[in-house]
Amino acid sequence: MLPNNDPPVSTKAHKFKDPEQVRRDLEQFLKLATDHGARQSCLVSGNQLVFDKSLAKFRNSEENPDNLSEHWPVRMPLDSLWDSIRSFRNGIFFTCPAPLGMPDLGQGPIVDAYYRQACLQLVSILTALESDAFYKGYHMAVGYGAGNCRFVLCHKEKRCQALVRARGCIHPFKARPSMKAVGLDASAMARKLQIPQTQDRVSLYGLVMIA
Repeated sequence: MLPNNDPPVSTKAHKFKDPEQVRRDLEQFLKLATDHGARQSCLVSGNQLVFDKSLAKFRNSEENPDNLSEHWPVRMPLDSLWDSIRSFRNGIFFTCPAPLGMPDLGQGPIVDAYYRQACLQLVSILTALESDAFYKGYHMAVGYGAGNCRFVLCHKEKRCQALVRARGCIHPFKARPSMKAVGLDASAMARKLQIPQTQDRVSLYGLVMIA
């Protein structure tokens, strides 16, 4: 029995966090992103996010039923989703370089192994940030990546397995919607945050909203 009959610490809801502790945690999250391979990471707030509904629409190269996945297209009203994302006070925005000369593949197939590897590196950063945030008490942390998870994680499958079988996603701890899939304009955010962009290299962007 714990003193005063208190429940275990892990089951307590932490409704208030010391601002100084939050600041230290956010600094650690920024370092974690770069330690895992992000070229650059920076803090963002909900009101710094840039949204564009046109990004969440099919392009000609993506209008193939085999391209559909659990996270593309997003199956909820974008306005409601945006309100939810904006409600976060803090997030980590980061970038990973794509291979030289590769175009922005959007939500379509990924034919270049090096491009896929860059997307996988971004996934590893997302999952590391989400996991670290969760264990620091930020239980609602949520990440958005780059590329269609269908072609990043399941390119050897004929179809997204979450759509063709009852057991759901086969990579539930890694698969996340891309920023484009939810209408987040990553390039505009990068310009707004003064993150350098190069003409000969596409940047892949990730975002984890934390607190």
